[in-house]
Amino acid sequence: MTRLANQSTKSAGSLSRRGLILRAALISSAALPGVGSSVAAQDESLRDLADRKGFTIGALCTSGRLGLPPDANALGREFNTAIIEGISRLAWDHPSQPPPVGAQYEWQAVDHCMEFVEQHGMRVQAHHLAWDRPEVIPQWLLGGGYSDEETIAILREHVRTVVGRLRGRVHRWSAVNEPFESDGSYKTGPDRWRWWNDNSPWSDGIDPDYIEVVFREAHATDPKAILLLNDWDIEFINPRSDAVYNLVARLKQKEVPIHGVGMQMHLR
Repeated sequence: MTRLANQSTKSAGSLSRRGLILRAALISSAALPGVGSSVAAQDESLRDLADRKGFTIGALCTSGRLGLPPDANALGREFNTAIIEGISRLAWDHPSQPPPVGAQYEWQAVDHCMEFVEQHGMRVQAHHLAWDRPEVIPQWLLGGGYSDEETIAILREHVRTVVGRLRGRVHRWSAVNEPFESDGSYKTGPDRWRWWNDNSPWSDGIDPDYIEVVFREAHATDPKAILLLNDWDIEFINPRSDAVYNLVARLKQKEVPIHGVGMQMHLR
């Protein structure tokens, strides 16, 4: 899926960027076989063009951007898909005192975006269920000293809670995000969730590993959702893309419900 994030908060900049994108889209459409010399009206939205061609085009939805009328209007008008990021930031209230399982979640920002996209008939790609970034993991989990079994139990409960909250409303999940280093090794370290290396001794003793746990639990909670493994710098052949390929092959061999791979091209 094409992912475009409108970074501009100035209407003039947004219009200029929109005009350039529209011109490129219109030129591409006009060049397609069978289209001939007809060109769509200049006021036709990107969403209209995408819907007519049968593909999705998405942009990031945040509660903050919905508070900016130019951004909110552009999102609903120009895109047929919204990417809601940070759903699993584990926004547990009081991170110094929550219980290890059944922690409290803050849903207000997510609910705000969901209400908007549903009012505008948009699909949702939700990002993410498991990621290594320290800011998306509560401190009590990072330094809690939980056993392997407790850690896996927390993960299972987390996936069930988040996916269950949005069951039937999310078209695609970035279930696991960026599990690999650039050299193709699994991300490991003391500031991780401790389920990044499926070849570690503790993981070998807990079958399946964390990636398999996420996909199986998410699918069991919402069988209709498409589940993706997401990583970046994998559009070419390199150690990371090889690692993603090999991981997906192993997961498919074990009949883990993984439905696709998301490629973060990070174009500049």
